[in-house]
Amino acid sequence: MAAFGWAAVGCSGAALSSPHDAGGSVSSDRGIGAPGEGGSSTPFDGGTSTPLDGEIICTLIGCEDEFTATVTVDATMVPAGNHTLTVTIDGAATSCSFNLPELPNLLNDPCAAGFSLNVPGQPTDGKFTEMITIHGTPSSINFHQTLDGTVVLDQTVAPTYQTNQPNGPACGPTCHQAGAEWTIP
Repeated sequence: MAAFGWAAVGCSGAALSSPHDAGGSVSSDRGIGAPGEGGSSTPFDGGTSTPLDGEIICTLIGCEDEFTATVTVDATMVPAGNHTLTVTIDGAATSCSFNLPELPNLLNDPCAAGFSLNVPGQPTDGKFTEMITIHGTPSSINFHQTLDGTVVLDQTVAPTYQTNQPNGPACGPTCHQAGAEWTIP
């Protein structure tokens, strides 16, 4: 069996060492050995692992509380123009404008007032994909998008957040996430 060359920090912050003995091989008396030696060939079980000595090893995958909306805009059905997206988060409205497609020599400014918006400058397979991220766990969100003054999207959501523990239930962080997807038109 190939030796694992790893080191980690446990949830307590203490450094952990590899389950190898001084000779660099995996010790079969701990129940970890090569196939055919009576032990398992895989000592770990994903994001949270417990080596045979009982200490939990936590990975360092991060996450944040957030709501993410994906809006697909069919470039063959929606004419080019200036879009304004207004997002009302628990009663507080904020907006930003962008062009689809981007105008030459003018890049879409990132929107950072209460939410983030990522819009590609050119379509892929005839479609633009807007990614809207709202940090935190608001209870009510309205998305109102216009194209040169004409409403093209008007959606209100009361998100149901799912708990996410990317490093396992014994390790942090714990975050709450929800999302939605819409198409124009």
